[in-house]
Amino acid sequence: MIGNLAIASPDDGRAIHFVHSTLDPRGDARQWASRWTAREGTIIVYGLGLGHHVRALAEAAPASNIIVVDPHVSAAISGAFRCERVSVATDWQSFKVAYCAVVNRWKPIAVTALPAYEHCYRAEYLEFLRRMTREIQAVISDRCTAIRFSYEWQQNLLKNLRLIRQLPPIAPAFGTFTGPAIIVGAGPSLDTNFHLLEQAKGKALIIAAGSALRKLIEAGIQ
Repeated sequence: MIGNLAIASPDDGRAIHFVHSTLDPRGDARQWASRWTAREGTIIVYGLGLGHHVRALAEAAPASNIIVVDPHVSAAISGAFRCERVSVATDWQSFKVAYCAVVNRWKPIAVTALPAYEHCYRAEYLEFLRRMTREIQAVISDRCTAIRFSYEWQQNLLKNLRLIRQLPPIAPAFGTFTGPAIIVGAGPSLDTNFHLLEQAKGKALIIAAGSALRKLIEAGIQ
């Protein structure tokens, strides 16, 4: 636990704003966290600071999982921070890992920021909100797709096991090709990025799933 310490954050080089109260950072953090009492689900917080607010939030909302996102702290600092039910992410990959590990699609998600971070890093915070929305929508879409088609996928696999055994193994192809490889499947992203496949023609090994094969053949991409 870091004692009654406070750190300052620059505001575009013009002024210095303390991340925590200089008089009573813990008391200030408890007051800030009190609005989340009895909250359930996942709370995403932008900004770690010295952890006063996050620890107070974990105490105020014992039924919630908390994900802290702070690109301004080093991996060493985030790794050293320990608090039950709290994950700290310093980039988007670690955020997605933390989110997928704790999110419950049947419970609400709330987003907030440390007051000083919301003021000092407002542009970054707004961009974080936009990107986070896209990331969460992608995760939810993936999960909904898996729920919708999981039974059908298993049935298709069982039906095709006999045919799969008759196909030639892939092992002899190892080492045959050099350079990049691109695996293509059907979906909205194929239409969006189709021009990139045309540029990659003859420069990369392109492997197409059956659903995308016809479109590639029609475009002359082999």
